[in-house]
Amino acid sequence: MKFSLKKSLQCLRNIGVGIAAIAAAQPAFSDWTVQGSQILDPNGAPFVYRGVNLGTLPAIDSLPFVMADIAATGANAVRIPVTSYFSEERIKQYIALCKQHKLVCVLTNVSTYGYGDNVGFDNWSSVWSSWSNLAGVLKGTEDYVIIDVASGPTGNSATNNYLGFTETGILLLRLAGIKNQLMISGANWGQDWENIMRNNAEYLFAKDSLKNVIFSVHMYEAYNNPSAIRSYLKSYLDRQLPIMISEFGPVRRDRTNEYLSPYTNTDVDEDAIMQISKELGVGYLGWSWSGYTTKFTDLNMVTNFDPNQITTWGNKLVNSENGIKATAKLATHYANSSSSSAASTSSVASSVSSNRAPYAVISARVIQERCGSVYAQVSGAETTDADGDILSYAWQVYDPQNYSYQNFTGSELKFYMRPVTNYQFILNVDDGRGGKSTATKDLSHSYSDNCVSSSATTSSRRSSIGSSERAEPSSSSRSSVYSSSRSSSSTPLSCLPGNNWPDCPRSSSSRSSSSVGSITKAQCSYVINSQWNNGFTATIRIKNISSSAINGWDVNWQYSDGSKVTNLWNATLSGANPYNAKNLSWNSTIQPGQTVEFGFQGSKSAAAAIIPAVTGAVCQ
Repeated sequence: MKFSLKKSLQCLRNIGVGIAAIAAAQPAFSDWTVQGSQILDPNGAPFVYRGVNLGTLPAIDSLPFVMADIAATGANAVRIPVTSYFSEERIKQYIALCKQHKLVCVLTNVSTYGYGDNVGFDNWSSVWSSWSNLAGVLKGTEDYVIIDVASGPTGNSATNNYLGFTETGILLLRLAGIKNQLMISGANWGQDWENIMRNNAEYLFAKDSLKNVIFSVHMYEAYNNPSAIRSYLKSYLDRQLPIMISEFGPVRRDRTNEYLSPYTNTDVDEDAIMQISKELGVGYLGWSWSGYTTKFTDLNMVTNFDPNQITTWGNKLVNSENGIKATAKLATHYANSSSSSAASTSSVASSVSSNRAPYAVISARVIQERCGSVYAQVSGAETTDADGDILSYAWQVYDPQNYSYQNFTGSELKFYMRPVTNYQFILNVDDGRGGKSTATKDLSHSYSDNCVSSSATTSSRRSSIGSSERAEPSSSSRSSVYSSSRSSSSTPLSCLPGNNWPDCPRSSSSRSSSSVGSITKAQCSYVINSQWNNGFTATIRIKNISSSAINGWDVNWQYSDGSKVTNLWNATLSGANPYNAKNLSWNSTIQPGQTVEFGFQGSKSAAAAIIPAVTGAVCQ
């Protein structure tokens, strides 16, 4: 079942279904409730989250052991990512294991994480349809399961649609008969640094017919000082609204500077987050238990899912004075529960073990088909399954330079690559009977795209986003043969404006910033989003006011009061007052009437943040 935001809202208006009508159509029932800013468990006792995110899922047959390890920390909750592709049986296994280990089960849909910035992720309608399809599984789980509707459902470029998405999601989930308590995640990749969720919290709360919504925020680099942390949380508590921190860690979860060398993390004040959360009685869920194998390892609590290999971050989150062991309390309906749920989970575990999981294997090679056109040919064909089950293959490709994940299906994948960019390929294999397996592989290349002739340079521009086109296996380990088999008369469906894949037709204009020339094409504006005693966040917006596309842009600005930029996303930063920001490959093209923007965080004096002039060849 597919939904669209516009049609869903219009449908609700056409059939006259308002909040009161929905409330009358279903009983005001849910075992988890809210009272002012307090979250109440099914016994009516106050509950404060102290738990863990299972950000990277282990193999399904290892999950019972991993959940037991998480419970052994003293955690009272676990947040588990799900997508539109997960089976009902898989969801049942998660819920059963949570019940066995007395963990509040927060299921969060990650299909649209960073939507608008995160290329390749599902559209918002997939969130609503996937929850609606799980309504039968969720029935009767109200004591144990909280529904986090969508984790960070917008990036920084789709925040204008955040309220419409969230409102529609609440209405449609209730219409589907889902009575579980709902958790709402903030805009801006969950960090809500533009305060869209915060400023509209009462409005969103009122949209739930059951009045049973809690708000959640991801705290990373936008919360690197105590005043920012405290003021955001207190803005909810002072209005008697429930708030919790659904993600935080010692560094930023996804970092725009990951591809840079030397590599540096963006600091987060995790000590202040934990201390202030304890002081205010606000819940938190630390990110993340285990599974990161590249530069995100600073966010692993344990290494290789082994609780005996606890990391510095894991030790702090679990064992410090404001950590899980010292502050967590079980939900009271769990504290006195019997072991009946353990039996049901044991049967789940045995049913999983009777079906042997597949063993995922990635084979890959990097091919230069011509100067400036290089792709990875990856395959899961060597994956094995001892039971001979028919397997399905789902790929995720992480691009650190563009700050994005892309999703593909099929046993093989052809993906165009930029030079000196370390892509991570993640293969998820499913046997359709509960058996899952995951493999990862990092690939990069050092082929130059500085071609000898100008014509060669034009024809071999590197790809800004990967192609989902499948490749036939080749017996050679590396090829540099020019491929001329593509027809220029047909345009692939993937050749959308702004994409510059090697198999897309070329426009006559160059993509370089020199195409801007001296012609004024855009309005450039500087907007302050938030500020506190010694810091601020701001956005620079570039709106194309001409009748032709802008292909490549860069802008400049300078502070006269000593302010400094400490972190920037969605552009490449250079200089130090004056600063220069240049487009990334995926946001280089601005169509007529379209606006692109990038954001940043900075430090300042105690005085109000200033608004400097934005200049550049592209600016009016």
